[in-house]
Amino acid sequence: IEEKNVEGGETAMLHLDIPPKTTTTIALGMGGMGYAIAAATGAQIGQPGRTMVLCGDGAFLMLGLEVHTAVEQQLPILFVVFNNQKHGMCVTRQQIFFDGRLECTSYDQLHVAGIARGLGGEQSLWVGRAESADELATQLQAYTQDHSHRPGVLELVLPVEELPPFTPFLDQGAETFVVPTRNREAPDLAVQPAA
Repeated sequence: IEEKNVEGGETAMLHLDIPPKTTTTIALGMGGMGYAIAAATGAQIGQPGRTMVLCGDGAFLMLGLEVHTAVEQQLPILFVVFNNQKHGMCVTRQQIFFDGRLECTSYDQLHVAGIARGLGGEQSLWVGRAESADELATQLQAYTQDHSHRPGVLELVLPVEELPPFTPFLDQGAETFVVPTRNREAPDLAVQPAA
């Protein structure tokens, strides 16, 4: 079986082992937030197969209602949404280019699984939520064993914020900043030298 992934979540790509015969698409450049959600639908219609989207909650806020198209067409796409309660790419650029001053990048209480549930009933859309590695394994197993023939949305609640490895943007020795999250406070916004 040939698999294909259409994805955002560029940072997550660094940690994945992509299987052979898998097509991956990454929206680089100016960070086309939300691109992967609609692109996956088009890819699935154009060349059916297994499709997975990795995207952030900011992308989901921009184009997450496109999941409804996958539901209506019963396209087997798993939308994995990394929820850190902020526009991560915007945070990263503000950290790098604006001395860590963060403006209009965070939001409270976004519940992706709850929004997704409103896009289709239990028979037409699988919805899961994970807050730990064990929960993630359980949810992925549930989807792949019993629901991979239809669309699914899996929300990953992230307790820790990491600065993605955007070293091409940084000069040698440039300062970066630690960002507080809902579940963890930053250690006094300590300045850390870039690699």
